[in-house]
Amino acid sequence: MRNLQVTLLFVVVVATGCAVYPTTRTYFEPNANDGKPSPSMSCGYHRAKNDSLSRETKDFYIQVTPFYNESNDVHVSVHIRSERNNIAIDPNLIALKDIHSGNLTYPSSTKITRQKPRGNWPYYDNFVYLMYPIKSDSVESISVMFMQQSILINGNAKGIEQFRYNKTTKSDIYYGSINC
Repeated sequence: MRNLQVTLLFVVVVATGCAVYPTTRTYFEPNANDGKPSPSMSCGYHRAKNDSLSRETKDFYIQVTPFYNESNDVHVSVHIRSERNNIAIDPNLIALKDIHSGNLTYPSSTKITRQKPRGNWPYYDNFVYLMYPIKSDSVESISVMFMQQSILINGNAKGIEQFRYNKTTKSDIYYGSINC
């Protein structure tokens, strides 16, 4: 009987292209006072899906997502979208603050990927990837800080308030699909 149940489950998963299973997730949960909690991906976790913070300004849209990976360094993804090609980013001036100790850490490695408008997409997209030399499991509460001169619009510094997150673990379900 058990083999039949496993076989039926396998057939359903393959036929629908979906997989759903219970799990727990440890991640950096966004502080809703610092922006709109939003998902970093379309599929994945249910209860813990809002793992990013996003904001709209008159000049651009920004989304910040820190990633928890036990025993590994914290990495952060920043997405900045604008209608004009007038934004300069210095990723070395985007710091990670351990809220409890007050220590600021600057990235040990950075990468920026830029995309120009294409087809029906009228926006300039900047994807910034930051790795910090601080272990995910060594911090409880973090803040992503955009230091002076980290973001320039038409050559002028743009002040950006911090994005705060608290490490948390939640029981959840994970769902994946071939369509994600």
